[in-house]
Amino acid sequence: MNTNMIAAMYDSDIERGLYTSTVGTYGPAKVFYEDKMWDQNPSKNDWFAGWAKRMGEVQVNAYEEQYAQQKISIIKPVNIYGKFDNFDLRTSTLIPSLIRKVYEAENQVEIWGDGSAERDIVHARDVARSAIFATVNQVNYPLNIGIGKPISIKNLIQTLIKISNKKLEIKYDLTKPKGDDARVANVDKLLSLGFNFEIDLETGLKETYEWYKENNFDFGRYDAFLKSDYSNKN
Repeated sequence: MNTNMIAAMYDSDIERGLYTSTVGTYGPAKVFYEDKMWDQNPSKNDWFAGWAKRMGEVQVNAYEEQYAQQKISIIKPVNIYGKFDNFDLRTSTLIPSLIRKVYEAENQVEIWGDGSAERDIVHARDVARSAIFATVNQVNYPLNIGIGKPISIKNLIQTLIKISNKKLEIKYDLTKPKGDDARVANVDKLLSLGFNFEIDLETGLKETYEWYKENNFDFGRYDAFLKSDYSNKN
């Protein structure tokens, strides 16, 4: 996919392209900096996807050298969430899985680990805005995309319980892995270019929770090409 997309962008007459990488390319660290990617291998928790995305960034650099032209901007988002996410507990990521667990819980909600792990969370609309921003401004170096502030899994689940208006006990499954201790993006480069995030975490979580509550969508990832009907699981 990397090769086909990057080649297509250079073989076409488009003015600017975008490669969406990930902070999963970084090695274990409390804070991720764009120019420290090669200091370590990707975390074992992101080993395969981390290497695949890292090699995509290298391919972008190779095409820039071959064509003597910088034509592709690179963004590296943290955990993304929002409406139309994948709420299937078998394959979902952090926020949609927690939202579904809180929505379905009656007396208690279970999370993996002790809740101390910290994550950087960014709303999908801000990621989309950052993608447009990077391409319109023709940014020629990778940009981390995240709020740049940590929130613990424990605080996340407490916020969702507050949003749900439920009285739930949190059960910590200490037999399950909690993942890396912290994953927070340094976003100084992005902010120095004049970009501002619009959606604070609690507002975004409430919007996403209410959307899931209304649609009760739990049967996989939304397919925009098939225009799936959220009101009909069949």
